[in-house]
Amino acid sequence: MQKQYTTPKHSITNIPQHALHINLQLSKSSEIPSYLKAASVKEVLKYILYSRGVHPIQSDDLLKQMEQWKNDSFKGGMEHTRRKVSDIRQRRKCQKYGQQLQNVLKDIDDLFKYCDDVNHETNNVDIKAILITLGPTFSSPREQFILRFLEWDPISYSSNIGRNAVPYHVKERLQTEIGRRTVREIVLGSLQEDYMSMFQQHKGSERSTTSSCRKVNIAAFVTESALDALFHQQCSISDFSKTLSFNETTNDSTKSMGSDTNASNSGAHDKANDMLGDSFAPRYTVQRHFELRIPRMYSKRKGHRPFVVLDVMPMLRPSLDITDDAPQMIDKDCIWITLKSCIKGFKI
Repeated sequence: MQKQYTTPKHSITNIPQHALHINLQLSKSSEIPSYLKAASVKEVLKYILYSRGVHPIQSDDLLKQMEQWKNDSFKGGMEHTRRKVSDIRQRRKCQKYGQQLQNVLKDIDDLFKYCDDVNHETNNVDIKAILITLGPTFSSPREQFILRFLEWDPISYSSNIGRNAVPYHVKERLQTEIGRRTVREIVLGSLQEDYMSMFQQHKGSERSTTSSCRKVNIAAFVTESALDALFHQQCSISDFSKTLSFNETTNDSTKSMGSDTNASNSGAHDKANDMLGDSFAPRYTVQRHFELRIPRMYSKRKGHRPFVVLDVMPMLRPSLDITDDAPQMIDKDCIWITLKSCIKGFKI
């Protein structure tokens, strides 16, 4: 018997009443460039990892320590033998979980970058929302954080804002600014009297007992066009990889032509393989029947677990033809994809 799928009770536009709903209004923007979306998602993720007890130290400090210790490991010397066993374990642990975090941050950057390249000419909003889930799986979450990127009616205008090249120093400043603003809005929202108990229930006990068992998963709500383009991009890279394999076989038959030629071909092949493995490995899973789950309550007396919805809203009207009072969350022709990489909690 074929399984019948019903409309989810809670969708990206139908959120529960107890959720903390926050609006981040961008008064000088009519749309949100992909690099600003990625920056806001990464900063919110870093804030969640530390504030909710998934990581015992700040994410930026963890990444710095990982890079520092990675460089120290190449130096060698007698001082390494004098280290305590506990220090060695701590270093290995920070390197392991720091690498997990680094992989996830890179996947987020690449996802937004690929989708931005896809919709560069069509002016479509590629990624509608990002879901950050604390818990073992998406189907059994402990806490949920959703970032929704609202838009004006795309049929009413054709915008080129944000499509032109932006100087690197300006882009870096804007990324820092939107990252700080998103985190500040969540912090202020969690300190409201009506929501303070939601974020403080069992905070100390959960940090000490379950932080090492926690897991952070990330999903993206993307347009079908962006999904198709990502699929075709992976197929084209796969064909390119087959071409490389064919060329490698051909080059093996011409080894007698000279060692310099072989070295050049080998170097080019290694470089191409590095590019394939680093940038185009399948890192996303399509979820055709994804259902947004609501975390279970602590109890009827203690209330709900954290559920946060942050709407990033470009408030500058793109044209006088717009009749809407504010940008909307449009979820037509969209689908969920999940990141294969995840972040696991640990204790020092």
